Amino acid sequence: MRNVYLFFMITFLLTCFLSLGGLFYYYYTITAGQKEKITSETTDEDSSTVSGPQIILIAGTDKEETASRADVIMILSIHSGNESTLLFNIPRDTRVSIPGREGMDKINHAYSYGGMPLLKKTVEEFLDTSLDFTVEADMEGFREVVDAYDGVTVQNDLEFIKDEGEPFTYTEGKLHLNGDQALYYVRMRKQDPRGDLGRNLRQQQVLEALLEKAKSPATLRKAEELLYALGDHIHTDMTFQDIQSFSYHYTPALTQIQTTEIQGAADEQNGISYYLVSSEEQEKTQLRLERHQAGKSY
Repeated sequence: MRNVYLFFMITFLLTCFLSLGGLFYYYYTITAGQKEKITSETTDEDSSTVSGPQIILIAGTDKEETASRADVIMILSIHSGNESTLLFNIPRDTRVSIPGREGMDKINHAYSYGGMPLLKKTVEEFLDTSLDFTVEADMEGFREVVDAYDGVTVQNDLEFIKDEGEPFTYTEGKLHLNGDQALYYVRMRKQDPRGDLGRNLRQQQVLEALLEKAKSPATLRKAEELLYALGDHIHTDMTFQDIQSFSYHYTPALTQIQTTEIQGAADEQNGISYYLVSSEEQEKTQLRLERHQAGKSY
């Protein structure tokens, strides 16, 4: 039973990290009988305080770097009323003001200065809103999840070369990637003239590919392998009751995911590369998020 509890929790957290759909959707719809057994033996889901629209900060961190930073920063707005989810990346080089720090800096540096608490506060100021929950997943866990699924298939639109570790050429067209290759695929940006925007597109491709794999009946048979892959790699401030509440009230919204991009321009200042977001674009992003939370068209 302990493994079932863990699989239920990690399934949801993985779903957050992987574009909020796959494993949890499969588990909720296909194994409803087992879900009822779990929830009947645990605290009533109504004990959770989760209700109404929710905003979740998802950070993919890379602990292989000398200075630990958030390599992926995603915002997930879930609205159970109109059954929709809004997902977008905040480019990691976005130039912002970090609370308690002088001057302007890259938004992902907030994580290295103060972990998830400071990153959360920085994102809240950038978006002018409060975040309900945070989910942190390190990139090693991402690699192990892809391998647990026996790799992913993507449609690549830009040829480039993996120049670290085991060499690999990402030719244009359909590619099947293992965990190591998929991790480089979602992180690469220097060889892409689109920079962060191109990388964000590749991230969404891989997440969608994992989403499709997660809907397969073979998913449940991989539960133990996924548990080992994720057990030490995901952290969240959600309680188990929060997760239960999401399972009851938010699943339909997780099957209707809309993505958007924060428009900006690459710039170099004093030898440091930044992604500059105009005040108009920042306000547009804030309004888009605010309207989605209010259940309006965005």
